[in-house]
Order: sequence, then C-alpha cells, then structure tokens
Amino acid sequence: IGLGIPAEPLFRSRDKSMEGLSGNLNISLVEGRAPYLLARWIAGFRAEFPKVTVHLWNGSGDDVLERLNRGLADLALVAAPYNAELMEGITVGREPWVAILSRQHPLAQEEGDFLPLRKLVGQPLFIPSRQSRAEAVRTWFEELGEEPLIAGDLSNYIDAEALAEQNAGICIYPMTTYTENELLTKKIITESARQIEYALVWNKNAHLSDLEQEFINFVRDCLEDERQGTQTYRVPEREYLPPEDTLFL
Repeated sequence: IGLGIPAEPLFRSRDKSMEGLSGNLNISLVEGRAPYLLARWIAGFRAEFPKVTVHLWNGSGDDVLERLNRGLADLALVAAPYNAELMEGITVGREPWVAILSRQHPLAQEEGDFLPLRKLVGQPLFIPSRQSRAEAVRTWFEELGEEPLIAGDLSNYIDAEALAEQNAGICIYPMTTYTENELLTKKIITESARQIEYALVWNKNAHLSDLEQEFINFVRDCLEDERQGTQTYRVPEREYLPPEDTLFL
C-alpha cells in the first residue's frame, strides 16, 4: 500500500442516511507509515463529512494499545502484532525494515539501496523499544549465529533520525517516509529481509458508533480501490514494497 498523494478527494456512493454525519473521532496511532496512511483517509473522509472533527494521539505501540483498551481512543492504527482475542482489525499497509545511517558512515558510502544484515554485525545499533520488537531483532541476528550490538532503544522516528544524524549508531527502523534528508541514508535490510505490517484496530467487544463504523467502512473502500487500481491518489514510483513472502518482524 503506497504513500498516497491525493490528486483529488476520494468520493464514494454516499449513504443518504449518513449525510450530515458529525462528531468527534479519536484515533491513536504509532509512528512509521501510520500517519501517512491515516492522513490520506482523513482527507477523503472529511471531504464527505466536513462536520467530523478528528483528534489524533501519537505514541509507542504499547501506549497506543493501552489507550484503546482504556477507552481513550475509538480506533487505533498500530504495527502488528496485536491481541486478536481482544481486538478486531484490518491490515492496511506494510513496509520494509531499514538501516538509518549518517551519510558520513562508511556503510552509507557503499553503492545501492540495500544492505545485507551481516554488515550490521558489530555495529552499534539503536532499535525499537517495544519488547516484542527487541526480541525479534535478536532472533533475526541469530540466523547469522550472531548477537546484535545494542547501543540503546527508542520509540520515536524523530529520535532515530537525530541519533543517525549525529552518527551515534545505526538505527534499525521501518522505512516510515521517503522524504529525503540530506544528512541521512536509508538502506533496505536484506539477506534476510523483514517487513512490518500496519493494522487499523478497535475493541472487539466495543459498540461502534455510526461515525466509527463509517470511518472503518471508508478505509475498507480505500483498500479495495487500491487493490483494483482505481484510487484517485498517486503512488510514488520510488516507493519500495517488500515481496509478499517477506517475513514479518
């Protein structure tokens, strides 16, 4: 699923009973690709329902899910995994894991946009702070018979960029954005590659309001348009999607 740049608002066949829909929609979300996906949906949704007010809250995956569990968010956009026994959701996007490096780093000087995992062995690494993610990174390196050299952890993409800019280490993080940063280089990790999956989720036992259900329906329509290639927004040619059989991390 690409980072869409709307050419024009996305309109559907309007349900007459939903005309005049209004209210507050509280959505908690992680960083990474999530804000870019959500921004596209909000643009199209508010084009249909301009009386709706959207409230966003960003945080780590654990914090976002906690807010959903406590009823502080109506919906959440998270990186998998999530507890499918307690939550219902739909997969909305995926992207590769990359190494974020200072342009001054020797590995950044190598040609190409890809970097084998073995070249990160012995390099000081900053990794996501989510416990399940940290364990997955260690398991990833075990495929090489190696232990990653963990210099620290983080829960924020801005922190990843800042650490890499100062050449404090290499950050292992989802691709997140294709916006160029003249101080950084991103290389897609290969051999073996990993990808991350995003999902829009809600409490399985919660009673969804008309507004929440209509937004979920809207997102489903967007995803179907993407599958059929009928979306009104442009997907940048430079975007890289991992092969579908790439393992998840």
